[in-house]
Amino acid sequence: MEKKLIRQIRKIEKTIQCGDTIDLMYEGESIANYEFVEWSNDSKTPEQWLRGCICFEIDLKGRDINKVELRYNRIS
Repeated sequence: MEKKLIRQIRKIEKTIQCGDTIDLMYEGESIANYEFVEWSNDSKTPEQWLRGCICFEIDLKGRDINKVELRYNRIS
């Protein structure tokens, strides 16, 4: 499942624009949110954000990764 999420986020990274958001959903509830501002050396990429969420919001909290999904919210 983790590989599936990584593939999804990489696909999103190709078209993401300023103001777009990504929600990490767990059993229908948003447990983490990423708002894209711009590409810069100081900010996390969507993939870096997702990997951190998998570590801190899924693994460390004992959540089932099979119940996780991404919701991409395009502003424009």
